[in-house]
Amino acid sequence: MNALGRHLLLELFDCDSDAINNLETVKAVLIEAARRAQATIVDIVFHEFNPFGISGVVVIASEHNGKVALVVSVSKDLTGRIKAGEIVKELAPIVGGGGGGRPDFAEAGGKNPAAIGELLEKAPDVIRRLA
Repeated sequence: MNALGRHLLLELFDCDSDAINNLETVKAVLIEAARRAQATIVDIVFHEFNPFGISGVVVIASEHNGKVALVVSVSKDLTGRIKAGEIVKELAPIVGGGGGGRPDFAEAGGKNPAAIGELLEKAPDVIRRLA
């Protein structure tokens, strides 16, 4: 089986707390990482909770060898309001697929890469409706 991509989850310890807790720094790093990975950025929404850090929802959809890979990540502080698995279950059928996962991280596959644009266009509204 060919890998559709690579997923990285990081737990950072003993880091520069000023950088890790700075909304603009975190936002800039994540946007740059998405651009370098040639990902399509549909919407950028971050919220800084004072004094507890940054929260967000990330939706990534990509095509590889005619298949769709969908990943949704929700920061743990938001999982009481919105769950990654619920987002995936709403978005995956758009690309002819299905999936699921934990409240903070979910994945799906799909068969229709031509519908990735539609999926990414609908993602912000789905997130707002489920939140």
